[in-house]
Amino acid sequence: MTLRAPLDGILTVMPNNGMRWWGNAAEFKEGDRAWPGAPIAELPDSSSFRLAARVDETDRSRLGVGQTATVRVEALPDKELAGRVIEISAIAKPDFSGWP
Repeated sequence: MTLRAPLDGILTVMPNNGMRWWGNAAEFKEGDRAWPGAPIAELPDSSSFRLAARVDETDRSRLGVGQTATVRVEALPDKELAGRVIEISAIAKPDFSGWP
């Protein structure tokens, strides 16, 4: 089967909730059953995104709500996106996502 999108954009494949084991949904693959009413893929609205980012505590004093920002995303290495700071957490949180 071939599906054609009504517009250009990035296609996001949804998790296959019909093939769920131990709370984890597997990705759709060729030959999977499509359940009635279940989303398989979507074309997200790319006109705006919300980004959550962690900033080192030593850089926190240089940020302010409303400040403009330039965002670089690994998936789009040749593109710079314009943004602005809309919220700053009042409390510092530990970040164990990397080392050190």
